[in-house]
Amino acid sequence: MEDALKTLEDTKSSLESATAGLRKEYHEIDEGLSNPALHSDAPWGFVVFRTRYGTNSDAPWARMLELLRSTVTSTLLYSKRTDLFPRHELTVVEDEATLAGADAHTVRHLFRAWTADDLTPRLRSPETYGGSAQVRAKLLSNDVHDQNHPVSCLPPRWNFCLFVDEDCLRSLDTFTKIVKIVTTNWHEARVATVAEGWEDGETDEDHEEVGWMYMDATDYVDMYDRLDSAFNWDGFYQRPPAGYIEQGN
Repeated sequence: MEDALKTLEDTKSSLESATAGLRKEYHEIDEGLSNPALHSDAPWGFVVFRTRYGTNSDAPWARMLELLRSTVTSTLLYSKRTDLFPRHELTVVEDEATLAGADAHTVRHLFRAWTADDLTPRLRSPETYGGSAQVRAKLLSNDVHDQNHPVSCLPPRWNFCLFVDEDCLRSLDTFTKIVKIVTTNWHEARVATVAEGWEDGETDEDHEEVGWMYMDATDYVDMYDRLDSAFNWDGFYQRPPAGYIEQGN
C-alpha cells in the first residue's frame, strides 16, 4: 500500500514538473496586458457600440450585455483563468443621437475617435510615433495599418470593436447569438450597390473584405485572444452573408 501511494505521489510530482513551464490558456491576453508599449494599468476587453434604439430595444440590449458579461465569467471560470477578471473591462458606448441605425462604417469612425482619446495617454512613448498629436492624427485617419501604425501590434481592444444592431438583438431568440465585430485595419469604401446575397461589398466573391463580420457572442474571450494583432484578422475573417439571422443560424 505504501509503495502504491509513493508511486502515485511520484507520478503527480512528475506531471507537475512536466507542466510547470507550459503557458496558461489565453496567454495572448497575458502578453497583451504586459505589452511594453503600454502603461501597466491598461485593461483588456472589447468596446461595444449600441446602434439599435427605440421601442422595445432596451430589454434585449440589456440581455445582450448580460450575455457578453456572463460569457466572460463562464469562460474564465472554465479555463481556470479567474486571474484575468480584475483587468477585464467591457466598455459600452451608447449615444442615440450619433449611433441610432449606424452601420459598420459609422461605428468604425466613432471607434477610431474613441481609440484616439483612450489609447494616446496609455502609450509609454508616444514620441516613438512623432508625439501625442501625431499619434492622435494617425489613429483618426482612414489609413490601413503597417508595422509603424501606433496600434498595429497592440492588443485587440484598440484594433477591433463590437457593435449590436437590430439583427444582433433578434439573434437572442435564435440558436446562435451574434454580435458584429469591426476591424480598423481597413480602408472605408462605401458602395452604392451591394452584391446580391451578401452584406456590404461590390462583388459576389465570398472572400471579399468588407471590414466586419459576424461573431458568436459566446466566442468573446476566444476571439479576443486570437486577434492579438491587427494582422490576425485575415486568418479568421468570414464575409457576412445576407439574411444570416433569417437562415436560422
